[in-house]
Amino acid sequence: MNFKIITLLLLLSTIISLPSAWAQLSGEVRDMESGELISNVNVAIRGTTIGTTTDDNGRFQLSNIPNGDYILISRFVGYQRVEIPVSLPADQNRVLQIEMRRSIIDFDEVVVTASPTGSGVSYQPDRAFSGEELNRRRDVTIGQMLDGEPGVAMRSFGPAPARPVIRGFDGERILVLENGERMGDIAESSSDHLTALDPQALDRLEVVRGPASLLYGTSALGGVVNLITSDIPTDWSSGTSGTLSTNVSSVNEMWSGYSRLTYGRENSAFTGRFSYRTAGDLKTPQGRLNGTDLENIEGSAGYGFRSGETIGGISVMGLQSTYGIPEGDYDPDERIEIRLNRLATQGRLDFKRDGFFDQVQIKFHASHFFQEEVEMDFNPDGSIDEEVEIEYDQLAFSSTVYLQHKPVGIFDRGVVGFNVNGRVLDVGGAEAYTPGEQYINPALFTFQEIPVSPVMRIQVGARLDYRNLNTRQNDQNSEIDENKSDVDIAGSIGLNLRPWTDTEIGVQVARAHRYPTAEELFSDGAHLAAGVYEIGDPTLTTEKGYGLDAFLRYRLGIAEFEVAGFVNMVRGFIAFQPTGQTDAGSGLPIFRYEGSDARLFGGEVQMALALTPQLSLTGGIDYVNGTQIGGSEEPLPFMPP
Repeated sequence: MNFKIITLLLLLSTIISLPSAWAQLSGEVRDMESGELISNVNVAIRGTTIGTTTDDNGRFQLSNIPNGDYILISRFVGYQRVEIPVSLPADQNRVLQIEMRRSIIDFDEVVVTASPTGSGVSYQPDRAFSGEELNRRRDVTIGQMLDGEPGVAMRSFGPAPARPVIRGFDGERILVLENGERMGDIAESSSDHLTALDPQALDRLEVVRGPASLLYGTSALGGVVNLITSDIPTDWSSGTSGTLSTNVSSVNEMWSGYSRLTYGRENSAFTGRFSYRTAGDLKTPQGRLNGTDLENIEGSAGYGFRSGETIGGISVMGLQSTYGIPEGDYDPDERIEIRLNRLATQGRLDFKRDGFFDQVQIKFHASHFFQEEVEMDFNPDGSIDEEVEIEYDQLAFSSTVYLQHKPVGIFDRGVVGFNVNGRVLDVGGAEAYTPGEQYINPALFTFQEIPVSPVMRIQVGARLDYRNLNTRQNDQNSEIDENKSDVDIAGSIGLNLRPWTDTEIGVQVARAHRYPTAEELFSDGAHLAAGVYEIGDPTLTTEKGYGLDAFLRYRLGIAEFEVAGFVNMVRGFIAFQPTGQTDAGSGLPIFRYEGSDARLFGGEVQMALALTPQLSLTGGIDYVNGTQIGGSEEPLPFMPP
C-alpha cells in the first residue's frame, strides 16, 4: 500500500471519528503565593491529546473538546502538577482560575522546540532540562552537559570544543539553536570549534532526538539542541532581582563566576548578565594534558516590553574566548591556540490579532563571528612567534515568522511559517585549506495536527527549502569559483496515542535533508588545529534521510519509564573518511569527504523514580549502530561509543 493511500485512509478515519458536539475551555494560571500569571504552562486534558500552553499573559484556551467529564492537568517546570475536574458543556462559559505551588522536582516537561502550537503533544523522543536539574548539569560546554543522556554522546577535542552527538549524528547534522534560531557560529564545521555560548547563561535546555528538518531545515537531520536564555525578558516582576553564582573544579583548576540583574516595571524590563571562566590544563594520572586550557568572557543586555496582547524585546551579547588545542606529539616549544569573538543581536515580537491567523510570532538573530587559529613558537629568549594559520570571518542571520491559525475543518490549531537564513563566510590565513562561502536559504513550512479522537492525534507537515551557495575565493583557493543551487522538501507524519491514563505512544515517519558545505565540497589542505589534511569532493550531493521513530512513555505513581527506537536511512551520507595516508608536506593524516548510503538504528531506555520530594533516582541505556551500505558495509567513522 503506497503513501498516498495510507494518508487518504487516515483522513477518512479522522472525518468519520469526529464527534458531533464540541466545546471549549478557557482560563488563567497563577502562582499561588504571588498571584502572578504564569506563561508557558502546559494545560492538557488527562487521557487525551488535547492540550495547549498559556500565553505570555498566563491565559489559555482549549478547543474541539467532546462534551463530557474530564480532569484538567496543569504542568510547568518548578511547580507541582495541578489536577482539577471539569465538566462540559457546563464549564464552557466560565474562566477557570488555576493556582500552582512551587516545587523542586518535575518530571512533566513540555518541549516547545518540538511543538510550535504549544499543544505539548510529542511525536518523537524529546527532553528538557531546567531549574534544579539544569543547575546540576552545568559544565564547561553544552556537550559535556548532555554527555550520557540516553541517545546523546559527546564529540571532544579538548574541554572547550566539546559538542553533542545525537544517535550517532555529529557536526552539521545536529542543529544547535539559541532561542529557536541559528546561532551564527561555526561549531558544527569542525571538531576544534566550540559552541559560542556559556552554559551559565541557560535558563532551559531542550533536546529533540531524531529528524527535525520540518521546522528547522537543513542541518537538523539527526536532531536539535535548543539553548534557551532570558536575555530578552518575557516574564518579570516589578522591582529589582538578581542572580550570582560561582563554580570551581580541581581537575583543571577552573573557576567561573556568573551574575544577572533584572529591573522590571509594569510593562517593561531590562536585564543584563556577565560571566567569566578560566581553566588550566586538565590533570590526568599521566600528568597534565597540554593544550586543554581556556578563558571566556561573555556579557549580554536585553530589553522586553508588553502591551495588552503584544510582547517583544531585543538583546545584544558579546563573547571573547581563547582556548588551546591538544596535540598528539606534544612539543613544549609549540602551541596551537584558538581565539574568537562573537557579537550577536536577537529580537522577538509576539502578538494576537483578529482573523484566521490569530497569533503571530516574529524572531530574528544576527551575528558577527571572527576566529583565528594561531600557531605559536616559544623561543629560548622568551619571545613568541605567532602565525595565523586559518582565519574565519562570518556574518550570519536567521529569521522566522510563525502564523498560528484557528482550528478549521479536521485540523486543530496549526502553524504556517516562513524562515530565511544565510551567511557570508571568508576564510583566510597562511593555511586556508578551503574557500569561503555565502549562501541564502529561504523556506516555507507548515505544521498541522488532526485530533482523530480524544486519545489520538495525527501530525502532518511539510517544508520547502531553496538554497543558493557561492564560493568566496582566497589566496590559497583563487581558482575555485562555484555556484550551486538546491531545492528540497522535508516532511513528516506522526501519530500520538494515549490509550490509558499516564501512557503515551508516539510514532513519526520523516524525510529530512542536509546540504553539503563548501568545506566538504572544495577542501584541499592541512587543517592544523584539527590535526588532519582535508580533501573535499565537488560531486557530493544533498544528504537525504528517511527516518522512523517510536517511543512509549509510562508513568505510575512516583515512577516514569520511556523506551524509544529508531532507524534512519541516509542517501548520500557524507563521511569524513581516513585514507590511511599521510601528507608529506604537513605530516598530517589525510582524510577525504566521501559520499555513500548509510543506515543507523538503535534505541534508548530511561527511567526516573521520585523517592521523596527531595530525592530522585534516574537511569538509562542506549545503543546505536551506524553502517555504510551499498558497497562494503563498513562502520561509519567518528561515532562515539
